Amino acid sequence: MKYKIVVDSCCDLPDETLKLFGAELAPLRIQVGDVEVVDDLSFDQKNLLRLMKASKVATKTSCPSPNAYLELYKGADAVFVVTLSDQLSGSYNSAMIAKEMAESEGVCKYVHVCNSLAASSSQVLIAYMLKDLIDQEVAPEKIAELIDAYIMEQKTMFVLESLENLIRAGRISNTEGLIANLLSIKPLMGANKKGEIVKIQVNRGMKKSLNKLVEEIGKTNRDLSQLRCGISHCNCPERAEELKKKIAETYNFKEIIVAPTRGIASVYAYDGGVVVSY
Repeated sequence: MKYKIVVDSCCDLPDETLKLFGAELAPLRIQVGDVEVVDDLSFDQKNLLRLMKASKVATKTSCPSPNAYLELYKGADAVFVVTLSDQLSGSYNSAMIAKEMAESEGVCKYVHVCNSLAASSSQVLIAYMLKDLIDQEVAPEKIAELIDAYIMEQKTMFVLESLENLIRAGRISNTEGLIANLLSIKPLMGANKKGEIVKIQVNRGMKKSLNKLVEEIGKTNRDLSQLRCGISHCNCPERAEELKKKIAETYNFKEIIVAPTRGIASVYAYDGGVVVSY
């Protein structure tokens, strides 16, 4: 049986890892003023950040169409799709419509769509687990069962240098954003079990919030030695590596994966943002 992994472009798997996994990328699109950026393998993060900083209007994103997903499902017997939270994008719904089309048209035998209930580094870890299970030749139905259980246990947290894009996207009120900027507040935020963005702690300064993020990991009752930790960063590799070092010194994850954000995660994390999942 031939398996395939499909990820939407909020999944921060680097190009070389996509190739290694034999995975397909479903690009979302980013509208910055009059300029459209396709979040595919040609994505240029520095150009996107430059466009966003120069823009006076909210950056908008659009998800892949069901037909775009359907094309990516072809050529495999079993397809596993990883999307960002259905509370943040229509990507999951498009992938689900394409699943129904694929099954009714006989495009492939089995399609399972994974709603990550988060984004970014969360999707990276889901893709890694899928690759592990596929390499072990686990049956498709069992893979779906295991991956869905993993998603419900997974935790994602993030700290942003700037809240501007969350404010523009309506995720944070203007008043909250103004207060945060005036007081140099860098809230520790995350995703809840519904896939919604929530505040975990309010701290002053990036360093304090990142330290609190590391502390928060210790509250889990999961066996971290059996888990990977994913760190995605938007244009701040030194910050990400320092965070990786702190996490590695404190916990015994079996692997810590650091990757730059693709386009969609860059829109929300913005310049200097860091996302951590485990």
